[in-house]
Amino acid sequence: MNTTENFQNETLNKLFASEPLLVMEALISIEQSIHIEYFPNMIKVLKETQSAEIKNKIIDILSDVKDKNLKQIILNSLMDVTNKSIFKELCTICWQSSIDFSENLELFAQILIEEPLEVAIEALTVIEERIHECSDNQKNTLITYLNDNKEHIDSYKQKILVDFLQ
Repeated sequence: MNTTENFQNETLNKLFASEPLLVMEALISIEQSIHIEYFPNMIKVLKETQSAEIKNKIIDILSDVKDKNLKQIILNSLMDVTNKSIFKELCTICWQSSIDFSENLELFAQILIEEPLEVAIEALTVIEERIHECSDNQKNTLITYLNDNKEHIDSYKQKILVDFLQ
């Protein structure tokens, strides 16, 4: 095993450690040398940790990633119902990121309709941040979907949706 592999293994071991300080140490190492291999593991830690500090650090790191491979990893995570507990954080990463999610706004519209208000707000923010990058046809399809489904959501989400659609 070479030095790079040793470093990566050590970093992964720390990432999944029970001691928060070791996890933070791993995240700082990952932040300094971003590699796609770490992305799915970071999402696993995001799902498993109870530490707000660790969650925020992961969100900060992944929000700054420019690697377009992260897009598919996040989309896959959003389509996996076992990850519902971190949909809010995943949506936050999407709207803070420079990665283009404009082709996937239907997924965020579905999340807006189906998930609780706190998650819906994050999904709507993704839509608001990226809708200007869509074609007119994509915008019309999205708006039609949202209009068709606004009667099926609670009054709080209806209010934010109506404000957005105006």
